[in-house]
Amino acid sequence: MTSFVHSVDVSEDNVAHKKKTVKWFLSDQGISLELQERVTAYFDYVEQDQQGIDEISFLKANFPTNLKDDMMLHITCDMVLQCSFFSDCDSGFIRSIMLNLDQRFYGQGWMILDKFIPANGMFFVKGGTGE
Repeated sequence: MTSFVHSVDVSEDNVAHKKKTVKWFLSDQGISLELQERVTAYFDYVEQDQQGIDEISFLKANFPTNLKDDMMLHITCDMVLQCSFFSDCDSGFIRSIMLNLDQRFYGQGWMILDKFIPANGMFFVKGGTGE
């Protein structure tokens, strides 16, 4: 139990340190206030909603390929299989989709798609809503 508490403390310190470092970097590089707010929103999301863990980075850094793949299949299975677009697709194709999903973060009020710019993919909404 002591080991777990220690690792949680380190994780919380790590998130605070990352936020402080990113804030300094953004300021040092003269990044616009609007973009700084978007970056801050992402780190707030990771800290508050993800308990300080970026899922994809965590999987890539801590698991061998075979276990990472199994974890990705478990995490994405329900989301992909609930999409009627894939109902007639081969299981190998669906597996490939699940293993190659790209996670993105969009904050409240951010533009995800523009009707004048062609999209090059499909979006699954993990949390929140879009209009």
